[in-house]
Amino acid sequence: MVKRTLTIIATLALLASTLHAGEKITWRDGSKVFTWANAVEKSHVVDGRHIGEAWHLSYARDGEDELLGLVVLSSVSVDGQAINLVVGISTSGEISRVAVREHGVVDAEFLAQFEGLSAASDFAIAESVDDLTTIPAALKAMRGKEALSMAIASEVSAVLATTTGVAGTVPTP
Repeated sequence: MVKRTLTIIATLALLASTLHAGEKITWRDGSKVFTWANAVEKSHVVDGRHIGEAWHLSYARDGEDELLGLVVLSSVSVDGQAINLVVGISTSGEISRVAVREHGVVDAEFLAQFEGLSAASDFAIAESVDDLTTIPAALKAMRGKEALSMAIASEVSAVLATTTGVAGTVPTP
């Protein structure tokens, strides 16, 4: 009985942490994490995360299209509340930006801490004021939302691992 209950809980957690299969990445998602993105192409699903290429398409006759990086749709669920995230990963493998896809209760200041981090970065959340002074790379949690902060940090780290593992490296132009 305990094993069955744990299996059901694990299954529900997995379902809550992934997006619906019908979700598609739009150019609006791309523009949330790459200022100049006006197209998202080659969208596919890996490990329940939607991944696409963010492009700046030039409409000038002699202009060149530019691959900006990857856009990843993902979600986390804490205390029954699902937060849909958009993560941008530049062609150099660094996070360009993390944004909330829809309305959410995530502080912009918290999300800004992810900019410039890579798969080699530490995604640990500082658990005390002392941690902030002794572990300079630690992320500062949102006040009163420590569990959500940890879930987002863990998911962003997993997104980087997924995109690196799938392509070997982030695509370059």
